[in-house]
Amino acid sequence: MRVWQEDKSRRDTSVPRAWQLPETRATSSRSRFTRTLIKYCKLYCRYTKLAGFRYFVDPEATWFDSPLLFSRVLWFLVYMVTASGMVYSIYCTYLEFMEKPLFTSVETEYFPTDQLYFPGVAICSINRISLRSATELANEIFAANITDLPADEILSMISQLGDLYDSEFPLQNRSNRIDQLLTVYHKGYYDIADVMKRLTPQCSSMLLKCRFHDKDWNCSELFTFRKTQDGYCCTFNYATKGDDTHLDVKLEPMKVEDLTENGGLLVVLDPFLDDYFYPIFPSAGWKVTIFNPHDYPDTTSGGVIDFLVSPRVHRSVQLEAIMFYSTRSIVSHSLEKRDCVFENELTGPHMFYTYSNCIVDCKALDMWIMCGCIPFFLPNRAKWLSVVPHGNLYDNDEEMEKTNTLYCNCYPECSDVKYNAKMAIFGLEHVSEIL
Repeated sequence: MRVWQEDKSRRDTSVPRAWQLPETRATSSRSRFTRTLIKYCKLYCRYTKLAGFRYFVDPEATWFDSPLLFSRVLWFLVYMVTASGMVYSIYCTYLEFMEKPLFTSVETEYFPTDQLYFPGVAICSINRISLRSATELANEIFAANITDLPADEILSMISQLGDLYDSEFPLQNRSNRIDQLLTVYHKGYYDIADVMKRLTPQCSSMLLKCRFHDKDWNCSELFTFRKTQDGYCCTFNYATKGDDTHLDVKLEPMKVEDLTENGGLLVVLDPFLDDYFYPIFPSAGWKVTIFNPHDYPDTTSGGVIDFLVSPRVHRSVQLEAIMFYSTRSIVSHSLEKRDCVFENELTGPHMFYTYSNCIVDCKALDMWIMCGCIPFFLPNRAKWLSVVPHGNLYDNDEEMEKTNTLYCNCYPECSDVKYNAKMAIFGLEHVSEIL
């Protein structure tokens, strides 16, 4: 600090820094920082290899003999456009990441066998109504003396129940007659699912021999009579709760123990050709469905493999499993961001969530809203009160057009298994050798 005396002479007088105001010290520090920053920026621009930067600090530099000002302005515009484009690109990348912050990658081509579920299998006879079972029911109705119709006519009416497997069957008076006849026979409302379950060929007579994990099994220990998209079928490793019951436990499906052919499932079937009464295809044999053990076997919801097996034919199926799973760290993201649901998040009536079951439930709800009834083969739904759909489904054509599109708020699963199949067919020359 400089102090002037009366004699106009000047001398230095030291003043302790503690006497300086805080604002003065802060301003001085910022000034030194600014000068230092400008100094090193000039050094960077002068010695960097990036084109054009030296024109901002070198007063003698020219560009194509142009004035220095023009060169500086030109390079300034170039770098402004470049910086703006870079910022815009980073911003778009950020928005894309925030919209879809997750990605999928291949972790390994080798997966532990003991962590892989064996797929579910459904074996359905092409003959959906057993002649013996239909004849027994017709004789019981005839013996009840509730109608003047002969047993043969009652048996013919029972065959109309096969139309329930076809959603586009025409409404006929005979369908209404069998509905009225069964209502009188059961003395009121009845469960059509129980009737169809009784008429369907049973697993006990269709399954002759079963082998699993290189070990002989009693087929009744492996297979259960459950609902599928084709009605009641013999199902294996179907790890969902009962079709018309409410279970509070989660069934654990069987897992793969051996990747060889002997470690798989072997089933010998009896076609009972003389018992055919209502085949759904113009052939004899079985329809086999391979599906995820936690899913209702439904082709329209995806993830299902279907194929036909004819009598006296050996069908070999080799499966390839592709496992998709998500880490638990993505749970913190919203459903819209991760676009998938963990099995224990949206349990609903199935105790745990699957995409296939969500689609099936959505379709069933839509049918219930439009028709007031649902097909008997759908799982865990209200019971039918009549055999045929209601005649008046819509008040007008405009309302029908509005209902042509089905909207389902279903998300894929965060962890899932996809099965691919390779098949081979061999003829059975000597059936007795495998029995």
